[in-house]
Amino acid sequence: MTGQVTGLENSDQVVLSLAGLPPTARQRRLVLVAGIVLLVVFATLAPFATAPLPEFDVFIPVSVAVMLVSDLITSVLLYAQCSIAPSRSFLVLASGYLFTALVVIPHALAYPGAFTATGLIGGGPQTSPWLFFTAHLAFAVVLFSYARLKDLDHANALRASSTRSAIRVSVAIAAVCACADAQASAA
Repeated sequence: MTGQVTGLENSDQVVLSLAGLPPTARQRRLVLVAGIVLLVVFATLAPFATAPLPEFDVFIPVSVAVMLVSDLITSVLLYAQCSIAPSRSFLVLASGYLFTALVVIPHALAYPGAFTATGLIGGGPQTSPWLFFTAHLAFAVVLFSYARLKDLDHANALRASSTRSAIRVSVAIAAVCACADAQASAA
């Protein structure tokens, strides 16, 4: 190459991505150490599990805002990765993050005590837990799908020419599913 930037949109060549490489032995050890540290912290704090904490009404809106921003950023980065290195597994994972980001909005609005005593969008006392449950269940399904598709992407990769339309469709599906989940839980 002579310094020119070539567009990958019209190319069907395979792009090597760091996200598709297997972890090294050092990275696996680091994850094991982090898991052990978390387990030790959990074991240290377990005796205090029954101690009541002071009520802090602003906790839910703040934690939901953090989850919304982090899930949206993760989703955008995964969609960008998918546009660089077309992959159905990244597309599914990005859509899962987008879905959970969108579901936390009605979750916060329905949470009793977050904004009003009964929640802003109403629906009953089970609306917010239902949204929390469905978001986490859907994300577990997304992670399972990502793991299955990651191996299949090598044999049957997403074509670079259809990546933009696939991203648009997946964003629309995630938004429709989040709206349907919010509507169903409020009913």
